[in-house]
Amino acid sequence: MSGRAPQAGPLVRTLARFSPGMQVTAEQIPRYHQYWSEGNRAIASGDGPAWVVLGDSLGQGIGATLPDNGYGGQLRRMVEDGTGTPGPPIINLSRCGARIRDVLDAQLPRLHEIDPEPALVTLTVGNNDLLRTATDRKIVTALETLCARLPATAVVATLPEIGSVRARSINKKIRRMTDSSGFGCADVGAALDTWRGRQAADRFHPNDDGYAVWAEAFLAPVVGV
Repeated sequence: MSGRAPQAGPLVRTLARFSPGMQVTAEQIPRYHQYWSEGNRAIASGDGPAWVVLGDSLGQGIGATLPDNGYGGQLRRMVEDGTGTPGPPIINLSRCGARIRDVLDAQLPRLHEIDPEPALVTLTVGNNDLLRTATDRKIVTALETLCARLPATAVVATLPEIGSVRARSINKKIRRMTDSSGFGCADVGAALDTWRGRQAADRFHPNDDGYAVWAEAFLAPVVGV
């Protein structure tokens, strides 16, 4: 379930020559992928339903001090602290740089191969589409296609929207889609009111405190799943 380990793209590699923060990101990408891939192999040989993480570098925890200090690890600890019982193990299918089409084409087929059916599926995607996709309509159409293929246990995150008119517009559509489909909505866009003290050294990804915002946004819909 590991796939070929991703590496930093040409832009990140170029920026890493001049920015220590981007160098950290470049080094984390293959290491965090390896961490989750090794865990995936161990979990796949076990019994019982798992929690599957889909999406982009946010699912990998890039920017956190450790992979398990991303939103997934922090959320799991929050759930365990609140319930007093271990949560389902995490199978992490996310990939750095992933866009919505990557989740549709590469991650969903792997999700549908998992047996038994996952107890929970969480999704963070769309930020890379904002950077690379010309129109919001294309992003929304791709999200609609993706939502139509997600299992009923899915919880979908909105995008950080500080200073982004496009993200605010797309988040309105995500909230409507999750409401109409019955999915949970982790409303990061509403919860993240400032990046101050919450950004990693690359000034793009969250740090541990930033990922805590994601984890808290996921907590209510996850506990309700």
